[in-house]
Amino acid sequence: RQLMNKQKNNKTHTLKVSYKNIPGKGSGDSTKAKQLWHDRNLKHDIICTQENKAKTFDDATRWFPLKWKENIHCSLNSDSETAMGGILIAINPNSDIKFLEHVEIEKGRAQLIKVKWKNVMTLTIVNIYLHCGETQSIVLERNKLIKKIRNHPKIRKEKNLIIGGDWNCIRHASDSNNPLRPLKTKDALDELEDSLKLHDHVYYGEQENTNNFTRTSKGLTSTYMARIDRILISLSLTTHISYISREEAGLESDHDGLIIELNNKTCLLYTSD
Repeated sequence: RQLMNKQKNNKTHTLKVSYKNIPGKGSGDSTKAKQLWHDRNLKHDIICTQENKAKTFDDATRWFPLKWKENIHCSLNSDSETAMGGILIAINPNSDIKFLEHVEIEKGRAQLIKVKWKNVMTLTIVNIYLHCGETQSIVLERNKLIKKIRNHPKIRKEKNLIIGGDWNCIRHASDSNNPLRPLKTKDALDELEDSLKLHDHVYYGEQENTNNFTRTSKGLTSTYMARIDRILISLSLTTHISYISREEAGLESDHDGLIIELNNKTCLLYTSD
């Protein structure tokens, strides 16, 4: 094929994807804040949330307008008494996105959708909620799920991956200001990023930015911050990033939100010889 050094047209298209751990349970001002967060994010093309704590589709999607509901894909812990966990991916019905496939990788914890965006590119969006805690059994389950994601055939063959959500663990010591925060999942995260050729939106080469903590834990005598919410993208997509921003949490959650915007500026037109 012949590569032409011109874009198909000069119009720039953008795609916004938001990730947020926003627990589905709440009352009073917390519930109002959750609804306001969803209302603000309806302008985005894709919304990925974690820890919905819902047993039914209607309960998990009650924050969204009716016309969105045909475009929402849930993975819920409906058989759990407390319905802990639970994740969903919502596609804006007003966006020029063609839905291709939804796959549940692990119930209530990992899912993906495959979409075609404005005939610009095909993307695979992965939404995860990893196990929380540092006991031996929890770390084992968390590392097993990371390996399952890494080896999933629908993920391994994709070139344009966006993997984000609540990882509930850190990869680098500077991901937390708690000097005692363990790195028990570091090796599993290293293997995931290396084998899938993923780019961490904070760590890239030798550059580090330690001002990107996403969750604050308040104790009786101390307060610690950590970067446990992350977005990883395929290296092939790095030239399409407009920005990745962090939205500070309010009453709706104790996790900050992350928003990634992609653009088509660097897309080149390929023609057959």
